[in-house]
Amino acid sequence: MRTSPLLVALLACAALAPAAEVDLDAIAKETEAACAASAATKATPEVIMAKTKEAAALLAKEGDAAFEKFRGKDSPFVFCGTYMSVYDANSVVLFQPIKYKLVGKSLADLRDANGKAFMIDVMKVAKEKGEGWVDYVWPKPGEKTPSYKVGYILQVKHGDKVYVLNCGTNDLTPEQGAKLVAGK
Repeated sequence: MRTSPLLVALLACAALAPAAEVDLDAIAKETEAACAASAATKATPEVIMAKTKEAAALLAKEGDAAFEKFRGKDSPFVFCGTYMSVYDANSVVLFQPIKYKLVGKSLADLRDANGKAFMIDVMKVAKEKGEGWVDYVWPKPGEKTPSYKVGYILQVKHGDKVYVLNCGTNDLTPEQGAKLVAGK
């Protein structure tokens, strides 16, 4: 079977063409809108843990390729007014669906509005326990004013790569959050 020179040329051009670029700004806005639209349903700690473990299983299987499934209006990981963030073991952001410009930046020294260097606690929970809860103040998606938040932290590996997932809720009281953080 003989291949047409025109077909060979077209295939060569297609292979050299740049891949379609993802509009991260549009997807971030879509994700934020999906968070807001789902916020009427309050996330319980049990739901947060189940969704985070589901995301962890996907990361363990697919690695970085799973990130695309964690954003957008149709993502099962954008729910109850919340979403997944992913860091490496050194507090560098690997994935953030709304504040995507943080990807590649270290948050090791990040402090919340009360001055708490909460990423130290996030990494400590991940490294020492593998999973657990950390509290801090952070704005809800679409809001500027920080409010009390409790994040469920879960460490997972894909090959040699370590991921730290954080998914949280602003819907608990400080008393409820303190019990989770204390493991009660």
